Amino acid sequence: VGGSEQPCTLLASFSGHTDAVEGLALSPDGQQAATCGWDGALLVWRTGASVAEEADASISEGGGKAAGGNKKRKTGAGAEGGASASGAAAPHVEAPLSQLQGHLHCVGCVTWPSSSTLYSGGWDHSVRRWDVATGVNTETYNGSKAVHSAAACHKSPDVVAFGGADRVLRVWDSRSRKGEALAVQAFPSHTAWISSVKWSPQSEHHVATASHDASVKLWDIRSSIPLATLSAHTDKALCVAWLPAKSAVAQGGTALLSGGADCTLRLYTVDQ
Repeated sequence: VGGSEQPCTLLASFSGHTDAVEGLALSPDGQQAATCGWDGALLVWRTGASVAEEADASISEGGGKAAGGNKKRKTGAGAEGGASASGAAAPHVEAPLSQLQGHLHCVGCVTWPSSSTLYSGGWDHSVRRWDVATGVNTETYNGSKAVHSAAACHKSPDVVAFGGADRVLRVWDSRSRKGEALAVQAFPSHTAWISSVKWSPQSEHHVATASHDASVKLWDIRSSIPLATLSAHTDKALCVAWLPAKSAVAQGGTALLSGGADCTLRLYTVDQ
């Protein structure tokens, strides 16, 4: 309040990746998370109240192993114990619940639309559907270029949109048994790498994309032509997000926010 910083406490550290973490997705109930990165790993973690409770218990007890035997607290120097050299309690350390194995290179994105299903995309040119409980890669789309961003449809978790180095937005209905060519729709329009894909939280038909061609595009996947091309950025558009329909800006319609390499955020309203 009044510009002062609010106190924050580091409860847990998640140890498992051996290179930079590139993507993160929470399960719908927030009790788990999936992460992916440049080490080619796709890991599933606990993130719910039980982690916070164990962290609090470890701090109260002054260290030692947490429940399960494989989750420990470490000091700032990396040794097990209850406090760092400065006397402050070190964070609880959480190990992954599982690793989903299948990608061959960097895993660039992950999206988690339902409790049992998540999708990942990678630099091995694939998008993979996973059964979270068993860790089985149940379906795979194999493309020709690296996949950088993916977003599942909240109203139909069997459908995922993705894009990357080949400049084409694609929408995959993973339920289809008609063959890969018919199961995946292609939406070409961008002229450079697609950096971000976001599905509308209000509509199962609308997707937004941002691209290194400096544009943001709004799509209705029932048409092969974008509904709108927003060209406010003067350099690469790197990210895009939908504003809630109830926001003052959207006023029940469509509003988008994007960020780019031109060091700006751009806010748009779209008439429909």
